[in-house]
Amino acid sequence: MEKGINYSKFLGADKDRQSRHSTVIFPFYTQTGGPGQVRQEFQIRVPIDDTSTYHIAYGFYMAPEAVPVEQQDSVPLLRYTYIR
Repeated sequence: MEKGINYSKFLGADKDRQSRHSTVIFPFYTQTGGPGQVRQEFQIRVPIDDTSTYHIAYGFYMAPEAVPVEQQDSVPLLRYTYIR
């Protein structure tokens, strides 16, 4: 591999095996769910200093077409502060 990141760890297996692994490089973005799936989430992680990371998570659920959905005037927002 000329460029990129090579991730490996020893698990004591009889023979070597390659598998996909998500290596984190900051700022880091990730998304779960996909087209047509009920649950969707988008996360952003940005380092603040050597020991802290700013983490933003947008999550939502897609209602199936058969389920009536009421119009909302505002979007709910939850804020959490982690204190050591």
